[in-house]
Amino acid sequence: MESVAFKLDLIRLNPDLAHALDVHCVSCRDSLVLNQPDETRPDRFLGTCVECGDWFLIDAAHNVMVRLPDQDALRKL
Repeated sequence: MESVAFKLDLIRLNPDLAHALDVHCVSCRDSLVLNQPDETRPDRFLGTCVECGDWFLIDAAHNVMVRLPDQDALRKL
């Protein structure tokens, strides 16, 4: 397995919105569709934007999220 490094921008969320799970895409401002892939981590979500296709990892407990690398960035590896 090969290791790679990506620079990810930390996006601070409004605490009221993070707890209400009303989170928007930073690219197009559309609401994110939230998924909770791990039931043992109830404050972590994967947010996907239907409008522009961006994906985000969200830590609602700490009111932050990061945009995940897109398909083009992964293919350039």
